[in-house]
Amino acid sequence: MKKNFISILSSPRNLVGDLVLFKKGNDRFPSPAGRLTLGKDNFMKKGGHPELVSGSTTWTVCRGFTLIELLVVVLIIGILAAVALPQYNKAVLKSRFTQALTAASALSMAEETYYMATGNYTEDLTDLDISMPGTLSMNNAMVSSSWGNCRVATLNREIYCQVQGGLFYHVYFEQAAWMPGTRWCGVDKKASNLETLQSVCLSMGGVMKADMDDAKTYHYRLP
Repeated sequence: MKKNFISILSSPRNLVGDLVLFKKGNDRFPSPAGRLTLGKDNFMKKGGHPELVSGSTTWTVCRGFTLIELLVVVLIIGILAAVALPQYNKAVLKSRFTQALTAASALSMAEETYYMATGNYTEDLTDLDISMPGTLSMNNAMVSSSWGNCRVATLNREIYCQVQGGLFYHVYFEQAAWMPGTRWCGVDKKASNLETLQSVCLSMGGVMKADMDDAKTYHYRLP
């Protein structure tokens, strides 16, 4: 015996609530139409599911959506994504930058303590009395983690951090010859999400210094 089956027709021509019954090679329903549109009065609900009883055969009927309804839902999701996604990306970048800032601040304080004891800064981080929670690796002059990495450069007396996503952070030591004790947020000029990156620096209290910009980076001085 050939099996009967039901399908839902979602078309702008069908109103919400219209139920379309398809049949396949069954003599209980007339041919050649092959489908039967059912009104609300032609079926009964049983166990929470609409059913149609015809003779000894019970058909379970499911209600569908029109194409217009689906398009409206897709449109709403698209609008929400367009608004929420940039804010989400900004929050992720800001979180990574904050982690880099925390790591660099800990390194800077340890370097200043080391300088007071020895009169020099060091690139050998094992010389420093420092603990870096959440750090994946710490070797030579670099600290690496999930957010990026920070490197100590004693030549310029600074700590330079590269944050995933196109952000940079660097802080100059108190004894640096240039801009001592200052902190900077940098943005890659070629980044595809340039405006988002710049908004992160601004949200951290950064002030853009055009005279500090170079061919690759915008610089924002942090308080």
